[in-house]
Amino acid sequence: MSAIVNASIQAALLSAFSNILAQSLQAYKSNTSLSFDFAPACQFALYALLSTPPNFVWQEWLEAAFPANVPVTINGKETEKNGDTAVQTRMSKSNTLWKFLLDQFLGGPVNNVLFLAAMAGFRGLPMEGVVQHVRAEFIPLSLASYKLWPLVSIIAFVFVPVERRLLFGGLVALGWNVYLSLLMAG
Repeated sequence: MSAIVNASIQAALLSAFSNILAQSLQAYKSNTSLSFDFAPACQFALYALLSTPPNFVWQEWLEAAFPANVPVTINGKETEKNGDTAVQTRMSKSNTLWKFLLDQFLGGPVNNVLFLAAMAGFRGLPMEGVVQHVRAEFIPLSLASYKLWPLVSIIAFVFVPVERRLLFGGLVALGWNVYLSLLMAG
């Protein structure tokens, strides 16, 4: 199974689970009996299936354009070991900063708009209603996301290999999606 398919399946399962968890928390908070509404769980899973592949490609592009580790030269040349070239690397702070800025101020807002539009569309709102929903919820959602995702991005860019970033983000998103589920439930 390809990495992108694997990441998409993992994200869909985690998203559905987070919505079910949110429904459980909502029932507990309101002291009502638990009855699952599987429609929102399926909507979250579908959104994850649709949004994970472009996010996977986005993360790969960020890493290719701004590699976390860059070669180090010693005395103007690469380090040699037993006649073979053994390149030492160091973490590039400037590349990490660029990835962070692009992810937070381009990728994040795009993802927020697409999420809000998808959820409104899943509820059957007409295009005018979708646009109105995005306009009403974009700033509050973005402000909330900036309380979590910048730290997650820095940890991911510094410590998590690119092929594992979506899984790492997905695990963090488990809690975030509980929040989003509660927000979308109203």
